Amino acid sequence: MINGDIKEFLDKLYCGEELLFEYENVEYFLQGWTEDNKAHMVLDRNSNDTFDGYYWECIKDTMKECAEEFLHMQLWNEKTFADIQNSVTWKE
Repeated sequence: MINGDIKEFLDKLYCGEELLFEYENVEYFLQGWTEDNKAHMVLDRNSNDTFDGYYWECIKDTMKECAEEFLHMQLWNEKTFADIQNSVTWKE
């Protein structure tokens, strides 16, 4: 991970904290929250000013379940976050 420590990034991910990162010149915004006793996590691409839905969305019983789903999803040209993490820039 460029500009940060992957372990710290993952700690924040598992807590659902807001994370801003860039991959291949596209900024992504990831955040989690709890609503109606369910954990929600969403990933949005900051590609324009119009919102046309989340790039990825998860609703599970725990934030940990959402984080693990995020880490296993092939969201980047059939690659997971683990596959691309060395090319990701953390934009704290």
